[in-house]
Amino acid sequence: MLGKVLIGLTLAWGLGLPASAACLAEGQVPRTVDFGDGQVVRNIQVRDGLLIYESEAGGQQTYSEVRFGLYPEVMRRGDTENRFDWTGQVLIPAADLPLGQEVEVRAKMSGAASGDYVVGLE
Repeated sequence: MLGKVLIGLTLAWGLGLPASAACLAEGQVPRTVDFGDGQVVRNIQVRDGLLIYESEAGGQQTYSEVRFGLYPEVMRRGDTENRFDWTGQVLIPAADLPLGQEVEVRAKMSGAASGDYVVGLE
């Protein structure tokens, strides 16, 4: 569910549309999203092409910085941090993704985990 909501926020942000016309002014994103299962996304910000937020589920807190809301750059849980290097990849904003075509980009992940990280979008 979290992924679907963040993709929705990303599309609203990328298209310059409010996430919910009933409660937000154009171009704004909510500060907090509460889910029925207890999961919470808070401190949602958009800055320099990054969707930045904190999430909490099952007592675990995560901090994330995600380019265009699709491509993670930093993910931190407690003392564990992973960074993603997208050098040489074309990162397409959500609003510009080609409809009906598959897009795959790869990052080098470093930190607590290392290796290749793949984002596949269709």
